[in-house]
Amino acid sequence: MAPIIVEQEIVGLIMIGSLFSRDFVDHIKQLTGMENGIYQNNQKLISTYQGLDALDPSMFSQPNSEEALFIPNALLNNENYSLVIKPIFSKDGNVWGYLGMGLPKKEEKHYFRYSINQMLFMIGIGVFIALIIYAFLAGNINNSLKTIISGINGFSFNNLNAQIKLKRSDEFGTIAESFNDLLQKLNIYNEKIKKLQEDLIKSTQLATTGQIAAGLAHEIRNPLSSMKMMAQIVKSRQLKNEKTKEIDIILREIESINNVVIELLEFAKPSTLQFAEHNINSILEEILNLFSHNLQHQHITVETNSKPNNILIYLDGEKIRICLLNVILNAIQAMPDGGILSISTVKSNNQEALINICDSGKGIDKDHLEDIFEPFFTTKREGTGLGLALVKVIIERHYGRINVTSDSRQTCFTIHIPLNLRNRGIFI
Repeated sequence: MAPIIVEQEIVGLIMIGSLFSRDFVDHIKQLTGMENGIYQNNQKLISTYQGLDALDPSMFSQPNSEEALFIPNALLNNENYSLVIKPIFSKDGNVWGYLGMGLPKKEEKHYFRYSINQMLFMIGIGVFIALIIYAFLAGNINNSLKTIISGINGFSFNNLNAQIKLKRSDEFGTIAESFNDLLQKLNIYNEKIKKLQEDLIKSTQLATTGQIAAGLAHEIRNPLSSMKMMAQIVKSRQLKNEKTKEIDIILREIESINNVVIELLEFAKPSTLQFAEHNINSILEEILNLFSHNLQHQHITVETNSKPNNILIYLDGEKIRICLLNVILNAIQAMPDGGILSISTVKSNNQEALINICDSGKGIDKDHLEDIFEPFFTTKREGTGLGLALVKVIIERHYGRINVTSDSRQTCFTIHIPLNLRNRGIFI
């Protein structure tokens, strides 16, 4: 009888029984090759051998002991047997009877030799199977190690896409997957390093260009100031004759050159920002009033949208005015035959003011989109290429950013300026 256990709980019992009959002991003899007998109350019930019809109680030192009794010379079937007697217990824990198992003395050596041979045969089979399994596993492990070592040896910063192709779910697969993840991260870091190197080269070039530009600007500005002053003196002397058209042209061109020199100096050696609270919508309104003649003359419709109407930002008003003036001027110049100039301002959820300036001009070539903020890059015949570069520098000095999108129907500049510069205590 044995319990039936499901999830550590006994849910039932299984019982298997057999009568102590001649067939029972014969069956045990077939299984074990040994003579056997069943005893109850020290009297033999049934057996496959003759003799020893009763057991002497004095043979057992403890009546209810579980220890087996070994009789080296028991007379069974008129021969000497090695007999082992094992107690059989009832369910109340008392000895019900005994089971005797005997082996003839003359067959002991054959029996043990057979048992040893059987054991050696089983051990040999086990070792053979183990060797086959070992050879299979060793070959599999060796191939996996070769694949991993080959992948590691093939590692190069010039080829970070050479991953280890090993589809396994064990430790080797984990190593290969970790190595591939490392390659992906190195690839990302390598791209970042290349980008930083490019930015460093650009910064070095810009620094050198700025130093040269600043020197040239100073050298140009001094004689330019003298030329402007002398032209104004000549103009004052010719007022009576009212023939100052040529002098006016000279003064206008000198002023144009002076503005370029001012932009160049501002780009090369930015002046200190003067922070104060300004309404960005008021600045835009002033600039649109400044360009009212151009807008009317070129038949440009202006559409404005502000949410809310008063967006107060802590910034340098003059510098931001220069930025917005440059962007709006570019938008007007992009629509010589008329169009729509759309300007909107909004407060975003991430504490930024967004200024969108869009024009319905012919758009910017896709190949030029990444270069329009580079110094001295321009597609205009008379442009200096400093306007948008100066815009980007000023916006970034306000811890903001400027983006541009363009297609054949519309070009939009989006300026992001943080609203909490005062809280940062920034004075630059």
